[in-house]
Amino acid sequence: MAAAGPAARPSTASAAVGSAAAAPPAGVATGAGAAAPAGGGSVEAYRGSAVVVHGHLPVRTPTWRRRTIDIDTGCVYGGRLTALRWPERALVSVPAARAHAPRPDRSRR
Repeated sequence: MAAAGPAARPSTASAAVGSAAAAPPAGVATGAGAAAPAGGGSVEAYRGSAVVVHGHLPVRTPTWRRRTIDIDTGCVYGGRLTALRWPERALVSVPAARAHAPRPDRSRR
């Protein structure tokens, strides 16, 4: 498989994040008001020095917390597909073409 060149990149604006210790760009949720992963405090407990990129539970905006970033923006439910370019730590996001699954009803938990 050939490597993707510049023509294969989506033409979207990306937000440079800078170093993990730097403040995230405008529009990226952080701190106590940001959405925490449901069902666990693993992000709050993380004390490692590596940057961890994760997903699995959709959030409205990518979330930086304790050197971790949640980039799951709900593409499967019709949200956005988000990626983190490395090493520049730039977020790239494009809208989903369509929803592939209904959003789960979390009110029954």
